[in-house]
Amino acid sequence: MRRPLVVMALAWMLGVMLAGSFTVGGWSVSLLLVPLLLLIGYGQRHRQDSGLLFWTPVILCVALIAFLRAEDLGSKYNRSLTSFRNLAMYNPVTVQARVAAAPEGKGDYWRVPLANPQAVSPIETESVEGILDLWIPRSAPPPLLTGQIVEATGNLQPFLAETVHRNDGLSNWMETRNALGSLFLAGPDYLGALESNPNPIDRLFGWRDAWKGQFREWILQRFPTDRAGLILAMTIGDRSALTPSLRESLTHSGLLHLIAISGLHVTAAILVFPWFLKLFGFRREQRAWVGIVFALVLLFMIGARPSVLRSVVMGICLLLGYALDRSRDTLNFLGGACLLDLVLIPSEIYAPGFQFSFFVVASLILWGSEYSRIDSCVASGMSRLEFIPPTSWTHLILKGALRTILAGLWSSLVAVLAAAPISLYHFQQISWGAIWGNLVAIPLTLVVTVLGMALAFGLSLVPLVSELLAWLLGLSSGLLVEWIDWSGGWPGFFYRV
Repeated sequence: MRRPLVVMALAWMLGVMLAGSFTVGGWSVSLLLVPLLLLIGYGQRHRQDSGLLFWTPVILCVALIAFLRAEDLGSKYNRSLTSFRNLAMYNPVTVQARVAAAPEGKGDYWRVPLANPQAVSPIETESVEGILDLWIPRSAPPPLLTGQIVEATGNLQPFLAETVHRNDGLSNWMETRNALGSLFLAGPDYLGALESNPNPIDRLFGWRDAWKGQFREWILQRFPTDRAGLILAMTIGDRSALTPSLRESLTHSGLLHLIAISGLHVTAAILVFPWFLKLFGFRREQRAWVGIVFALVLLFMIGARPSVLRSVVMGICLLLGYALDRSRDTLNFLGGACLLDLVLIPSEIYAPGFQFSFFVVASLILWGSEYSRIDSCVASGMSRLEFIPPTSWTHLILKGALRTILAGLWSSLVAVLAAAPISLYHFQQISWGAIWGNLVAIPLTLVVTVLGMALAFGLSLVPLVSELLAWLLGLSSGLLVEWIDWSGGWPGFFYRV
């Protein structure tokens, strides 16, 4: 089999979708017996027999395991929702819970995810497995770090258990996050941190949250609001500082993908930074290992959201290929990243971000690199410029520029066409402006990402270097903001259905 990881990922998707379509009892584990027996039988035979007859039960096993895992997680989540809905009858409620992640700005509120909340007033209950979103009116960022135990009082608004089985965006987002509901804080005096002894992992995440908070303040103090919001979104995944006008321009221009840290940003980070080691005589294999370590650090610092996880897994696989001098099949690596993501959280398959990430990247891998046709178009175009000598610098520059523009337009067209059905289904809108907007936006995004991450990972502490990089970052982010605002105003490229 040429791309086993792609086939396994598709089989896992099938199992997850079947689990969302109908439910069977616990006896469904017996369904595994038939393919397992077939697999054992074929495994005892000669290697030349391990073709379609061998892979068929393997694929069936993967699909059934996915079915059982998705069904089990869905049942647990459903029970948690039911228990939490009963608790909401006692509003207002005081709960104690562990902070699961740093506060994130959402509109007029700060959202703080609390893990496994336990009610302590007006009744005491056992902790409910899941995530409760604590909503705090927007002011200064609340000084909460991952791992802290907090006590908060407010009104609960749980999600209804019946909505889990509806295949709409809300219910799928709920199950993906294991979300129980919302707790709207009664007031600033109704939130407090309790004495706790966080474990080493929570301490590590707490240090990460503190670092991100300090870098956030450093950026906000040095750049205008629109530039600062864009830099934070592209560097550490913090979108809380994005202005409403910039969000609207990003949506209308079709460039909203620029603020979702994905392959574009991760690739820039894990390839550009190790490249500097070449100046000090490091071999390609050594630079690849450094890139792998940096990719893992990046995953920890930003967080394992689907687009970041997919990009980091693919990047690590590619770098391993360089380090071990092995063949590299990008589509197979994408299948492996997809499989890992869905094994961890099966319901991600219904999330728009997951669908955008994998479907668009798969389309770019399959159809985005039509370099032979592009070269033919370039040759045809340059043949009309007979008055320019083929060996001159002018000819070479024009040829390179034309090839770059055509390749960028083609890749943008493939990406926009791949994303269009998903955007129409989930958001009832589509923008064609990205086909042209990406030509300028993507190079500027790479510059902003590299400079921003260089400052975030320590260079902001070096006086002269930080000032130089900050000036370059301000210039590039300013140009990018102007381009986004301008392209967002193009008439006829954005439609709502």
